[in-house]
Amino acid sequence: MSGKTDLGISEINRKLYAYLSQIMGIRAYDIMESPVSVNPEMSIVDVAKIMDESESGAVIIVDRDKAIKGIITFKDIVTRVVARELDPKKVRAGDIMTENVYFVPADATLEQVAAVMLKFGVRRVPVVNKFGKLVGIINARDLIGFLSMQRDLLTRVIATMDSELKKYAEEVAKKKEEEEETGLYG
Repeated sequence: MSGKTDLGISEINRKLYAYLSQIMGIRAYDIMESPVSVNPEMSIVDVAKIMDESESGAVIIVDRDKAIKGIITFKDIVTRVVARELDPKKVRAGDIMTENVYFVPADATLEQVAAVMLKFGVRRVPVVNKFGKLVGIINARDLIGFLSMQRDLLTRVIATMDSELKKYAEEVAKKKEEEEETGLYG
């Protein structure tokens, strides 16, 4: 009896660990999108066209080696060019980019990505490889959506495991009763 109980509990533990590892093991590279990047010499008109065509709210400014130099959002274009009545054909990406870009490594956990966004008040976080080169971007909307799905999935896993443990406990109790009745228990 105890061998069978241990196997049942071990199997449940193994499955629970596998589910939780899969759910909680998601990294930045699993949810990042392809980045839209431009060079610092590009005019703001061209940057805006690229942003429009790619339906991207931001572009990452990179050098020839794909090292991050800055970031430009639609808001930057409005506040730093349009509101100041500058000529967008003459203004270069490097002139208005935000230079201090907060980024995460590709193997960062989603909690680490969220922590960077919250700590620095940013909605987009570039993702870099182990050499510091741009490989992706994560925006807050996608992160929130994924974390919500992760929470829902974890809730379902816990409910399923609770149900399975209750069934298992009932089976063990029933077998114990049968064994006690036949005198085989103990």
